[in-house]
Amino acid sequence: MQPHRHLAHVLPFVRHLLFFLTVVANQRQSVLTAEPVLAALTEIWRRSAEIDGWMVGDYLLMSDHVHLFAKGAHDANPLATWIGAWKSLSSRRLKPVLRLTGAL
Repeated sequence: MQPHRHLAHVLPFVRHLLFFLTVVANQRQSVLTAEPVLAALTEIWRRSAEIDGWMVGDYLLMSDHVHLFAKGAHDANPLATWIGAWKSLSSRRLKPVLRLTGAL
């Protein structure tokens, strides 16, 4: 089996794009359907516009991944930085609640 590779990144020529993202839990752990996960993610995403310049629209939370639409303001943090920030924050909040060790 070949290792997972990311697609090449190119800079968009339009700054205000609407992104459709799929973000997967570490090793596709089925941990995202617990009630505290929904509460933590929605709180983080609601505050994200003022903190990071990213607005989250519709989303679909599955057991091991989340699909979401997001749009950055003209002065938003880079997409990868924003994703890393909310993943890190949500992981730190949820690991004790879900009694998990290691990456979320």
